Amino acid sequence: MTIGRLPTDILAIIFEFVHEALVLDMTQTDSRPDLSAEEGVIDIFTSPALMKLLSTLCSVDRTWKNLTHSLPYIWAVIPILDPTTPLLSIEHFVQRSRCLPLTLFIDINLADLLHAALRLMERYDALPRVKSVNVVPLHYGDPTALDEQHFPRLKRLDLYGFFPRHLPILGSWLEEHAERLECLDLAYVYFPFDTFHVAHLPILSLPRLNRLRLDHADDWLSPKLLEGSLPSLTELHIYDIDFPKDQLPSEPMPSMRRLAFQACQDGNCCLLFRIVELSHGLESIVFTNHNAYYHERCLERFRPQSQGPAPTPIHAPALRCLILRGGEVHKSILEDVVEHRAESVIPPHDWEIELDDVVISDAKSPAA
Repeated sequence: MTIGRLPTDILAIIFEFVHEALVLDMTQTDSRPDLSAEEGVIDIFTSPALMKLLSTLCSVDRTWKNLTHSLPYIWAVIPILDPTTPLLSIEHFVQRSRCLPLTLFIDINLADLLHAALRLMERYDALPRVKSVNVVPLHYGDPTALDEQHFPRLKRLDLYGFFPRHLPILGSWLEEHAERLECLDLAYVYFPFDTFHVAHLPILSLPRLNRLRLDHADDWLSPKLLEGSLPSLTELHIYDIDFPKDQLPSEPMPSMRRLAFQACQDGNCCLLFRIVELSHGLESIVFTNHNAYYHERCLERFRPQSQGPAPTPIHAPALRCLILRGGEVHKSILEDVVEHRAESVIPPHDWEIELDDVVISDAKSPAA
């Protein structure tokens, strides 16, 4: 049986699966050993894939077209990224998505299209339906083109490529949505010449935030986000941040279950273990680096010392797994940690060490 002869309910499942996979692929920015965040950011060059998919589904025959128009799920992701996008297309997204929550991908550089799209959505009373906003590079855009008041029920905010002139809008976004945000993703957000204003940003309580990702984010801003109350945070991703040692977080993170970490400077291991100390429910740590030195800085905390006092066991009652990703590690250190891992934590219990694309070196470690 060819795909064109499949029952419409089966076709609907296939269409939704392909659409979901495409959107996930275009928005996937999790750091990996061999990928930078830039390679996964949706922008004007990748957004046509979504439009092309919908165009293809609508052009095969009348059955496919009618079916595509009847599936609100695949119209609930609205790209405002291409200057050639007609306003009528955005209107189709708003209408065909019916009452579903909306996800917007916005290039703020397209001020005219953005203003027109938001006015159209306001006319259809669609702005309260917006639950997720992904704002892509703002190198030349006017940040005032996107007022935080537009989205009264926003739950997810992804920002990429913010620079000093965008600090006011970032501050207002965070303050406006702090009580509702469930997911916050900041990548390549830098304010190198505006430390005064960053230092005076208020410490926020983010009571519903369950996922926070800081990727190459400003090392003055990042402590501000971790200083506040994060009672619901279950997943924290920190990549390549030179975190000040004198600004380590102190508030408990009682819901934390997964910590993904990529070292940048020596102090990052201090931050890693401070978060572990604050997260008594932590089950999984993913430690990514290309450098054996940083892997071993992490492992040393779990390793008994041949000379001098042994390190104090780590209070990690729920720890199940430490995943080392990328780079190299010396065999001698790894064997020591594996052998003594149970007594390196409180209360003593067994936990696993997994290696993902890690080279094990037989050479004797300089620290051994």
